[in-house]
Amino acid sequence: QYGRELYDTVKKSEMTISFVGPRMDIFKYLNDADIFLTTSLGEALPRSVLEAMVAGLPIIATRIDGHNELVVDHFNGYLFEPDKPEDMIKAMSIIEKDSLLRDKMGQNSKAYYDRQYSSANYLNRIKMLVEGNLKEWEEVD
Repeated sequence: QYGRELYDTVKKSEMTISFVGPRMDIFKYLNDADIFLTTSLGEALPRSVLEAMVAGLPIIATRIDGHNELVVDHFNGYLFEPDKPEDMIKAMSIIEKDSLLRDKMGQNSKAYYDRQYSSANYLNRIKMLVEGNLKEWEEVD
């Protein structure tokens, strides 16, 4: 029911939208996209959103756990309540019509990913954690 309601809402919007589902070649689609939309009702740390961030896309996502950690409302995209698909269409329309905003949000997505979730950053955090603990252990001796 939820999926059908979203699909019908999008169909009325006159926007060109591709529902691609799970893919192994996702970057082929992301590199051709202007906006990334996810309507999931439950996520932990959604890989699809991380992939869209790497591709430098603005994100429009349901306001749920997981999305809230990756999408900063009005910074790298928009969050909408799952029961308000009209807010999803409004966000899509805003980003679609404003290329400067779309580009800025896409840049913000990429920068936020690089700062928070990139492999290099993750390894650096582990290194700092280990070095910090080693210093504490050295002080105990």
